[in-house]
Amino acid sequence: MDGYWENFMAKTYNDILLFLAAMTIMACSTYSTHAVGQSSISADGVIESKSGGFKFPDLSVQLSAAVPPCITITHVPFEIIEEGAYCFMGNLETTNQDGITISADNVTINLNGWTLDGLSSGNATTSNGIFAYQRKNITIRNGTILGYQIGVYLNDESPYTTSQGHLIEDIRIDKNTLRGIMVFGRDYINTPQSRNRHRWNITSG
Repeated sequence: MDGYWENFMAKTYNDILLFLAAMTIMACSTYSTHAVGQSSISADGVIESKSGGFKFPDLSVQLSAAVPPCITITHVPFEIIEEGAYCFMGNLETTNQDGITISADNVTINLNGWTLDGLSSGNATTSNGIFAYQRKNITIRNGTILGYQIGVYLNDESPYTTSQGHLIEDIRIDKNTLRGIMVFGRDYINTPQSRNRHRWNITSG
């Protein structure tokens, strides 16, 4: 009988440790790969007791899988020289300089609802919010660009055969002095406002 109770108490103790570890992991959205008592973390993100006790989903694994990775733009001016996904984590401001220069194809910029602000340059500004020259497959979405000469400027040269495949969506353009959005290129270039072939530009206040 003493052996029975010793085994029971050891199993209960391990399960209590597992429960506390799982609560800590879910609260912090991080996890440790160190075993707790007789517990383990499986490949599918489930924390369980080898002795058959409690079982908890590792929410940190689910959260990390649900959020696509991106390279954070923490300052401007900023030049993108490699393809990939880039994102804002706060408002960014420049004075008399282009905000973001894209020097690579296949780039996505998600402003995440934040603002790229050039208002401090004044009405005589000659800078652009986001600029690219002869690039392909540029996506810009979800935020505000204001206070530049041109908010979004995706440029090309005649016969306009290089720049193509761009998408601009959910972008608020405000207080730019010459153009809100100006894109040159071929094939379909998509915006919430239009879907046209060859070169076009959108003038916004």
